[in-house]
Amino acid sequence: MTSTRQDQLVGWQSEDDGRGTWAIVINCLTTIFACTWSIQHLNVPGPLSSDGKWSRLGRSAKWMALTILFPEFMVLHALFELMMAVEALQSMKRDKNRSVELPWWLLLRRAPSKLSRLFTGKKSPRPVEKDEEAQTGNDKIEEAPSWTLTHCFLANMGGFRYHQGRERFPLTALQIAENKNRLFNHPEMTENDIHDRSKQDWFVKVVASLQFLQLALSLIVRTSQGLAFSQLETITVGFAVCGAIVYLLYFYKPQGVQACFVSNLPRVSPGLNTTGAPHVHYQKTYDSFWDVLRNKRRPDKDDSSNTVTMTVDRIPNDNIPISQNQWAHPGIFLLALTSALFGAMHAIAWNFEFPSALEKILWHVATIISAASPVAGLLLIPVAQLTVCSGDPHVFLGNCLRLVREASWHVYDKAPWHVYDEISWRLHDKEAVQAVYKRLENIYLKQDPDREDAQVPYKEIFSGSPAASQLPRQMAIRKRGGGDLGKEVLATFPKEFASDFCMLVRLMEEMESKKLNDTAKTNVFPRKIWLPEWLNHFVLYSTSALYVVARLCILAVGLSSLRQMPASVYLNTPWTAYIPSVGSG
Repeated sequence: MTSTRQDQLVGWQSEDDGRGTWAIVINCLTTIFACTWSIQHLNVPGPLSSDGKWSRLGRSAKWMALTILFPEFMVLHALFELMMAVEALQSMKRDKNRSVELPWWLLLRRAPSKLSRLFTGKKSPRPVEKDEEAQTGNDKIEEAPSWTLTHCFLANMGGFRYHQGRERFPLTALQIAENKNRLFNHPEMTENDIHDRSKQDWFVKVVASLQFLQLALSLIVRTSQGLAFSQLETITVGFAVCGAIVYLLYFYKPQGVQACFVSNLPRVSPGLNTTGAPHVHYQKTYDSFWDVLRNKRRPDKDDSSNTVTMTVDRIPNDNIPISQNQWAHPGIFLLALTSALFGAMHAIAWNFEFPSALEKILWHVATIISAASPVAGLLLIPVAQLTVCSGDPHVFLGNCLRLVREASWHVYDKAPWHVYDEISWRLHDKEAVQAVYKRLENIYLKQDPDREDAQVPYKEIFSGSPAASQLPRQMAIRKRGGGDLGKEVLATFPKEFASDFCMLVRLMEEMESKKLNDTAKTNVFPRKIWLPEWLNHFVLYSTSALYVVARLCILAVGLSSLRQMPASVYLNTPWTAYIPSVGSG
């Protein structure tokens, strides 16, 4: 094997004298398929009536395409899901009346809880000592199956549903963990019951893992011996690394569960007075990655204090932990870092032989774009959260006082009763409106915005009763007989105030930027986003499109480069030739 032989550029090769071109293609494509299809652990779908088989197949295809284009996102998302499951399991562990089985690695270190606190902002609870567990051992429910990390994963997938009348929604692991009043019992199934419902194929996972290992060892040995490898293998090794990490993070997560568990849910605990017990409400204990990227929060209908009564068919697959940091979700910075690292990984082939100078330039440009564009697009998100003052908060507060007085007169005294529906009927509560007016007046008369009792969120002021909570929305968007009642009342106010008040209503309903939502206080508002919203969306969409084009360009150049490769690409290494692979002849 001479250097001249190794440096020669050759075309398509058969498998006669070593590994052939077709073997490389099959090996890489099967590895990419394993990293994009078999690693999917999608959430439990909705009922067949609203989520049919074609919808489910389309969802799998969509997530396969997303994995091909954004494999680093799948790694980060798997990490987030593990964090949510660990947080719920640790919360259950602190309940002395629940039987919980922690995985061995969680008992060895507290790193997962520390990482979870980075996102949730919660303080670390005091761990339960062994002697405390022994003292309260008689209080535990010994006959109930132990709650495991697999249970938490399944709950966060939408595997446990609450059914009571028209109320149907999934119970997440955190909501089950925080079931302090025992409104429902734990789902009584063992981990084996969940595995029976799961379609997880460990044989496929083992074969895929061996495929990852074979590729990684082959490239390491070839590099150490000075043998070349193809650009397509460089691309594939990135998928293999991401796929292996996802497999590890999803080790406890069920796969392919198509139906939820509804037996024993809800079942009120013994001894609870069911006549006066409150209903279980849907609690959204997760955020949406897509909404985080857009600085939005997707409010549920009739949302009130993040707890609503409604019907929810399924939990979306892009669920991530809720962060208390309103400025920017830490996942944005982690995604920017992982995207940059994954894009820079293609620089391994920077000095490879390419069939043409154009293809080499395309590879270089696409590598730079794939490493830089996500960072530019994602880091603009926290910058776009910056706000600036758009008016005098004290003047705005005074106009709010006048508006409440005018609204009370227009809505409750002038309007005939027949124009109101059931919601408006509940609005006819003058005492609640007068309480809102009194509290606004007390804050207004203090004149000192630095006082702690003057820094009150408007949402808190208007949340004393249904009448008070509906009042801002009534004034901003309520229609009556083709005319806008809100505009009727706001017509006598300055145009700037009318615009700011409509924005305040949107902020109280959490329909705007998360950072701007945090400014809806009596001593701060009105404020506005420093950069226009369209600029944030433009940069996000344009950099995403640029990243997708770069990724597709890298894949295209990787495939086209196979038509002319250095001869050493097709030489088998001494001992990796005996490692079986899908593409070997």
